[in-house]
Amino acid sequence: MRTHALSNSLKGRGSNQFILSPGVWISLAAVSVGYFVDILIRSANKLYWTDELFTVYLCRLPDFRSTWNAVMHGADFNPPLFYLLTRTSQMIFGHGAIATRLPETIGLWLFCLSIFFFVGRRAGIAAASIAALFPFFTLANYYAYEARPHGLVLGWCGLALLCWQLASDTNTNRKLWSLGLFVALVGAALTHVFAIYLLIPFGCAEIFTFLKERRLNWSVLLPLALTPVIAFPIYLPMLRAYRLLFHQVGGLQQRPLDVIQTFLSSLLEPSIVFAFIVLAFLSFVSRAQPETETPAPTIPEREIVLAIAFACLPLAGLVGVKITHGVFFNRYFLASTAGWSILLGFVASKLLGRSMLAKWLLASLLVLFAADVGMALRHLINHSDFALVEPTSKLAFSSDVNRPMLRHEALVHLENDRDILVLHQLDYIYLVHYAPPSVASRLYDGAIDNNDIILNAYRLLAEWARVDLKTSTLDAFLKSHQQFLIYGSNDGQFQPQCGDCVDTIQKAGFHLISEQRDQDGVLYSYEASGQ
Repeated sequence: MRTHALSNSLKGRGSNQFILSPGVWISLAAVSVGYFVDILIRSANKLYWTDELFTVYLCRLPDFRSTWNAVMHGADFNPPLFYLLTRTSQMIFGHGAIATRLPETIGLWLFCLSIFFFVGRRAGIAAASIAALFPFFTLANYYAYEARPHGLVLGWCGLALLCWQLASDTNTNRKLWSLGLFVALVGAALTHVFAIYLLIPFGCAEIFTFLKERRLNWSVLLPLALTPVIAFPIYLPMLRAYRLLFHQVGGLQQRPLDVIQTFLSSLLEPSIVFAFIVLAFLSFVSRAQPETETPAPTIPEREIVLAIAFACLPLAGLVGVKITHGVFFNRYFLASTAGWSILLGFVASKLLGRSMLAKWLLASLLVLFAADVGMALRHLINHSDFALVEPTSKLAFSSDVNRPMLRHEALVHLENDRDILVLHQLDYIYLVHYAPPSVASRLYDGAIDNNDIILNAYRLLAEWARVDLKTSTLDAFLKSHQQFLIYGSNDGQFQPQCGDCVDTIQKAGFHLISEQRDQDGVLYSYEASGQ
């Protein structure tokens, strides 16, 4: 009975094109299997980067109370549900890379599945499939195997979209879908602070509905209104801790137009191959006689408004950052993918009167998807390498998960026992985690002064997550050493933020003995003059 009611709700009234036949469920299952094979292989063969290691260390604490206590003291700045879900996954499946990242893997899968039903109820199976496959070819796919909240937020976002649509329709389960919308929005808000921006697209759609129909949809408005009531009491102490510790951080680092351009290129760049295929097919079918003509489905205007508002979510982020003096990272607004996917599905539905085009669009996505899965399987079978680069920091991972120090070999075979000051700060925690113990115990994170953001982040993590991290300013390090090594970027002698480090070191009475380069850095050996 309940399954039949759910199926009827998902079909929608008069939506004859979207019939959940056994073939559709088999197709969904096949794509899902391909997705999990692809992502789990990639997850198992990707090393942790800086932000993920904060998650790893915080979730290794003996209980959730210890984890949350560390967060409340500034060791990280995510709401509690993210850590709770990560710890739960680790408790069930262990502490490996797959288990630690599994909540995010499930999150993107739920996001795409929800997009499928959202678009399918209006535009049919072909358009739904195109919309649901599209996120696999955007930046969102990368965060399906990163142990940070962003993939999880997408999962909550997808569920919220579907529940909003069902709660907005006239059906006997409106209260159930309204409750589902509330749970999804609260779940997102308690997973990542910037997920509160998800309220904006839904709010825009409800404002449009009110202006057009002069009615208030309380089954949607109540969840939208109650979500901040739940979230803000948790956000406020986190915000106070953040501003106290990192008050000098925030604001836009580029012009607003450059921020949006960077965001769009980052989000949609992986889909460029698909875009070229679509353009080629459009050019071909525009000259061909369509095989059949079918009437285009009617798309509710409020859902078009919702999709556009989601696509424009980074604009809301710009305004929010200007007001709050927060930070803008592309990964914080991945929910924009929902807007682009839904719009693509709706546009495709208008073109589906040309059955050839429908087949080519869907076939091109399936071929690219299968190729991606095939690459992962090839890696698994032939032990070939993955070339991975973290999108924000541009940190290049070792291509061999069994050799995490492959790009830092200058640190592996040291012939002395001197302390090592790491000036590439984002690398520091990675090196401590993966370097041989004899090397890791001698690594120091180096900063110019005690106000350095990353230096303080490491200090808080070391204190509250009980991690053996050593931190020092350059002046303090020089005063306490007669001989030492410095590991800097191979782009130059030291990091750009180091400024006149060379002069500082020389004026402190040290001279350079030797240098050794590897893929990512240069290891310099210094000793006091006269030794």
